[in-house]
Amino acid sequence: MNTLIILLFYLLQTVFNKHFTSLKLQKSSILVSYLPLSFLSSTHSDAYRFSTSKIQFNREDITFSRKQIKTLNSDDRTQYLFYLKHFLRKYNTKFEKFIRTYWQDLLVISKYENLESNSRVFTSSIYEISNNDLKSLAHDLLTGRLALNTSLNSRFFEDIQSLRDSSKGKKIYFVNNFYSWKKNLNFSGPEKLNFLKKNSRTSTWPNLNHKIIMKNLKFTPIFIPANGFNHPVLSVPSAEYTMNTIDKLYFLYFDWFMWKKDILSFPIKKGFVFFNPVDANEFVTTVTDQSPRSSKRYAPLRIFPTNLSLAYKWNRTSSPRLQYRFVPDIKELGDLILKYQYYKNINFHSSQLISLNKFKGVPIYYIEPIKLKIGNQQVILEYAGNLDPIREKCKILFTSLDNVNKVWEKFRDKYSHLSLPAKPKIMVYNLEDYLRDCENYLSDECKNFRVVPSEQTYHKINQFELPNQQSGMHFNYKYKILPTLSRIKLWSKYLLWSLTTAQRPDW
Repeated sequence: MNTLIILLFYLLQTVFNKHFTSLKLQKSSILVSYLPLSFLSSTHSDAYRFSTSKIQFNREDITFSRKQIKTLNSDDRTQYLFYLKHFLRKYNTKFEKFIRTYWQDLLVISKYENLESNSRVFTSSIYEISNNDLKSLAHDLLTGRLALNTSLNSRFFEDIQSLRDSSKGKKIYFVNNFYSWKKNLNFSGPEKLNFLKKNSRTSTWPNLNHKIIMKNLKFTPIFIPANGFNHPVLSVPSAEYTMNTIDKLYFLYFDWFMWKKDILSFPIKKGFVFFNPVDANEFVTTVTDQSPRSSKRYAPLRIFPTNLSLAYKWNRTSSPRLQYRFVPDIKELGDLILKYQYYKNINFHSSQLISLNKFKGVPIYYIEPIKLKIGNQQVILEYAGNLDPIREKCKILFTSLDNVNKVWEKFRDKYSHLSLPAKPKIMVYNLEDYLRDCENYLSDECKNFRVVPSEQTYHKINQFELPNQQSGMHFNYKYKILPTLSRIKLWSKYLLWSLTTAQRPDW
């Protein structure tokens, strides 16, 4: 790799020497200052220079031999490369303009605390960007084609503010963020060669831990919004509707050869898994009101019951840029934040994030084990549903505190001779982290646990005619044949519309 970099430098120098042999640099170097989140155009000011403590680029001999390049460290090599590219750009041929417009350009995002005090260093040409470039930049940022890395998140600006406070009025210079802005069919090289694996999101899927977790989750009912094709209703980002053919081709290539994990810069589709049927119905109503044409086209929109095991599988194995999120009971979450967290018998797991107005994940409650003395023997009693609380172990995770209180009253009545407390100690955690902990380490409690939803969920489930309660013929007709006929009907209408009119469908 180092040899290739050195050869690249040498090639750039050859081109540079051919076109700039008469070029003489000024003997006073100017330190590059930084602008408040500015996009620098390719027409840089003549005053724009690169300088370091080790390399003096403001001398007449601006090139280095191959031996000299070998002695430079990685930072100096990078800076030297930008230095050469800067002067090569000054040649500004039509070919280079074509490359910058249609193939690739260099984008610089930087930060400086005082723009006015540095106006002498940067001329107005640095801020200039053509309308076409601005539209192209906005388009690529919206679609995720130009993905800025995590150094420009909110923490980036918080760190800058803390540096300002500690500097006590001194000038601070921050490192530039350079981005190669690739355009049109200029795709980056593949970054992963294991694209033929079964799953990209969870490479080890399904291992033994995953299988045991799925076995324990299959008894828990949940709800998903579904359309007339029995497909989950997805939240699609607006960027999907602005993509052109090249963008779609790029993301097809990206998903197969480059995707490693989802970041905020990417357009991400989301599917939602609800624990409360009321919240799921509200989601369907909102979608119908906000997207009436699509709702009619893919009607009927409804909530569909399934088990948590399937939702967990979707969450772990979804395709790139598609996420399935667990949505907690909104009322339960509000009560937990506003009331329950202040109860004396409520404790929170050491890894749980909670504040006055925030809670991470889907809240779950479980009754902490109780030490009792039965006769001359010290025993640990742990609530395990209908199982023997002393001899058998099964972790019961509740999604409703009201359910915990009700089952505890029945449990006390059943074991009234044990003098159990009126209010047990209850531990609060979130389902997502609990499952992640079980994936990382399969403890005894992870081998046998149950997630118990609210009573409202069970009442709603009883209103549905579940697939396992139907005959095979009725099931195939309702869930396979009818959705297939609906898809054929819809695509036939699309085809007929495209052949008869140039306008978008109004249905």
